[in-house]
Formats: sequence, structure tokens, C-alpha cells
Amino acid sequence: MLPVACPALAQIREKYGEAEKRGEVEVVTEVWMYHSLKSNSLLSPTTSFLYSPHLLDPIPNLSGSQIALCGFAEYDRRALVLILQSLGARIHGTFRVTSDVVISANPDDELERRASAWGARVAGIGWVEAMVQRGAYVMPREYPIRNPKPLDGVIVYVTDSVEQAEDMHTLAQSLGARYLTSFSPRCTHVVHMSKHPPPAKSDIKEASEVEVARGLGKFVVSPWWLTMCSRENARVDEVTYPSWYFPDTALLSTSV
Repeated sequence: MLPVACPALAQIREKYGEAEKRGEVEVVTEVWMYHSLKSNSLLSPTTSFLYSPHLLDPIPNLSGSQIALCGFAEYDRRALVLILQSLGARIHGTFRVTSDVVISANPDDELERRASAWGARVAGIGWVEAMVQRGAYVMPREYPIRNPKPLDGVIVYVTDSVEQAEDMHTLAQSLGARYLTSFSPRCTHVVHMSKHPPPAKSDIKEASEVEVARGLGKFVVSPWWLTMCSRENARVDEVTYPSWYFPDTALLSTSV
């Protein structure tokens, strides 16, 4: 495991780069390990920029800026402090009058009011991610605070009818949900592709997993349900996206 801001990353990539391309090695951070242990599952490193190490240089327009962090778990906060300091910012332990920008993990109306009164800008963690990816300063107002886990408590099972199962798993994790690789009554949602509303006589396999899920009162939804949850940053109405719902557009048009 590596720190999220890793000066030796170039040497590590040189040593393990080919194995990483072949899928034999994953270069991950201690933040990834913490969240994987906490969730009792191996999280995809692509679900958070904090799960992969970065080689960072100071950003001139950020140099000396006073940043406050609010509402982040210990490991996430430590990683963000390391990143922002590597980019040239100064970090406050608490939000204060002299703060230039406050980064919050969750929407907070009171925080927004205080920031407005004190002349500070408010941003979500996406602001930091954008600067890491671009290596340049971006405006905080372009990255509002988002709910980091709109699907917290949701457990997803993706049936064999969905070709992009791995993408669905990654998307579900990025929204705070867990996923199962085999059907279990523990799941709350079954992601499935049907040609017809139930009963669909042509979908023979549906009689085993999906009909059992319906009988247990589980939500049976189209893959589009996960995509729209990501777009809206919220748990959208399952009834709107039944398993036979498929518009004529690309399924995974939301970046994860």
C-alpha cells in the first residue's frame, strides 16, 4: 500500500507497470485498504481517486490558499490533507473566518450560510479530484458538494442478462452500495434486463432468480436505474426504471 501522494510513483510504475497492465498487480493506497476492510469486500480502485497514488506538483494558483475540511472520515481526511499540501495549499483544522475554501463531505446548509457570510467558497471533494487529474487550478464553484453515498444500505445483485456486470458493480460501489456475485435474499435490488414486463415467458432463467426476488419483495430494475442514480446523485424511484426499460442511448454514459 502507498500514500495517496507518492513522490516515488514513477519508479513504482516502472517496476510494476507491465504487471499492472496485465491485471496481475493493483497499485493502491492505504485509503483503499481501510475502506475495503471496513466494507468487508475488495473495492475497485477506480471508485475513488483516493484509492490510487498520485505524483503531484504544486499548483501556482492554489499556493498559499487556506483550506478547511469538514465531515471527512479519518483516513480520507489524512489523504486529502496530504494531497492539498502537495499541491501548495495550507490546511486549517477547522473552518474559520480566514479560510478561502471549505471542502465538505456532505451537504450542509449551515456551513453554506457561514461560508457566504465569511466570503469563503464551498466545494465538494470533486474539486480536489479535478485538480489532481488536470494538474491545474479549477474554480471551486464548478464542483458543488455531492452526497458521497446516495445508495448507502443498498445491496445489488446483477444477473447474467447484463453484459456490463463488472461496470455495474463498479458503479454501485461508487454510489455507496454493496454488490453480490450470486443471488441471495440479502440483496435489496436485482439489476436485470428483460424483453417484456413480467411474466416474460421467453425469459426462462427469470423463473429462478428474478421471480424469486420479486416474490421476496426485492426491487428488480434495469441497469439504467444505477446510471440515473449516478447522474442525479440520489436514489431515484425504482418504479421508473423496471427491468424492461431501455432508451436508445448508451447505457454507461456516466463516468465512474
